[in-house]
Amino acid sequence: GSGTWDDPVTFAGAEKAVGPGSKVYIPFLKKYAVMEDQCEECEDGWKSGKWHMDIWMGPDQATQGPELIACENALTRASAQVWVDPPQGL
Repeated sequence: GSGTWDDPVTFAGAEKAVGPGSKVYIPFLKKYAVMEDQCEECEDGWKSGKWHMDIWMGPDQATQGPELIACENALTRASAQVWVDPPQGL
C-alpha cells in the first residue's frame, strides 16, 4: 500500500491488541496501516503490556537485504503515537 486511507500499508501486530483488518494512523509516518498479519514478538510484547507492531517494508527481492534492514532500523521507534480506528483524511 501507499499509506492512504484507501490504500493503507500492511502491519503485523498482536490480534488481542487490534484485530485483523483494523486500520491505524501513524502520525510520524503520515500513513494509514491495516492489520493483516501477526508476529510472535508483537504477541509477546502485548502479553507483557507493550504494544509492538511491524510495518511491512517489502520483500528482500525488491530491496537488497542490508538496505532494507537499514531502512527498517531508521524507522524503528522505542515509542510512537498510533491512532486506532482513525478518521479518514488525516
